[in-house]
Amino acid sequence: MIALRYIAAVLGCALTLSLSTFARADVLADTCLDYVNSSEMFKEAPASNRSKWCGCIVDKITPRERQSVAEVIKLQKATEAKGQAFGEPSVPKPLANAFTLYFDALGPCLPVMMGAAPGQTASAPPAASTSGSSTSFGLVNATGSAISELYVSPTKSKTWGKDILGDHTIENGEAWKITVPQAKGRCMQDLKVVFADDTEAVWDSLDLCDLKKITLTYDRRSGVTTAKTE
Repeated sequence: MIALRYIAAVLGCALTLSLSTFARADVLADTCLDYVNSSEMFKEAPASNRSKWCGCIVDKITPRERQSVAEVIKLQKATEAKGQAFGEPSVPKPLANAFTLYFDALGPCLPVMMGAAPGQTASAPPAASTSGSSTSFGLVNATGSAISELYVSPTKSKTWGKDILGDHTIENGEAWKITVPQAKGRCMQDLKVVFADDTEAVWDSLDLCDLKKITLTYDRRSGVTTAKTE
């Protein structure tokens, strides 16, 4: 009898944990879908792609962190609804780790929103490549605004040179392959973007020789730029 009670208690705990895990997944998935379905950034994406993208996000977040990441997404929706840029400076300290986990998942999952299968890539490569005098890497736009122009110049240079995006615009949340000149011994480069509203932001002293992917964030209120590199 005691053994049966012990087994029942163990099974009950396992069932509770399993239901809790599913509940957290549902909370994150529902919060994610609520955001992407109301976001101007994703309005052109098919509904099936939105759902798959949120599923990708859920899969990349551990069960214990899903509730916190859901709170980050809620904050992102509220911030963008006010016409403000969403970035790390906008997140309270208790959610800082959840913010990092969320944006770490964005890069791998963005191709899903653009129609690729999970694990495949669309526009942005998963790693850098260097050939001759140029280097390429993936850039994820997490600034909260569309980037219409992009300039890269050696640190402390007095000129920016030409816009390397040409006719392309990197939408907020989009990943894109960037190729820039790489002069020997001049790995440290500054990066300037011009947003669709003609405002500008600069990221200083980025080591492009040792870069696979970069995620750009920007707080318009403070003017603070941050970059997460891999």
